[in-house]
Amino acid sequence: MMQMYKSLINKEGHMILTSEKTRSQSLNMADCLEQIRTLVEEACKPPVVVDPEKLLRIQARKARAAARRVEEKRWKSLQKRLRQPSVEF
Repeated sequence: MMQMYKSLINKEGHMILTSEKTRSQSLNMADCLEQIRTLVEEACKPPVVVDPEKLLRIQARKARAAARRVEEKRWKSLQKRLRQPSVEF
């Protein structure tokens, strides 16, 4: 649980939760307790096992998406350059 929620745990090992949903302190404390219950339930679930083939497909899709974004940026840049008047001396 300490590995999953590093951002919520301070150097002394205490979990820090806050809630400002309502103006009532007791309702905010109840909300914090609900957050703790949710965090414990999430920590008790077994980790998701990712199939190596699926991981490769995901990585390939990310690479294609990155290449597509770069190509779109080049195309938009070219379109903007073509809108500018050409200066010839």
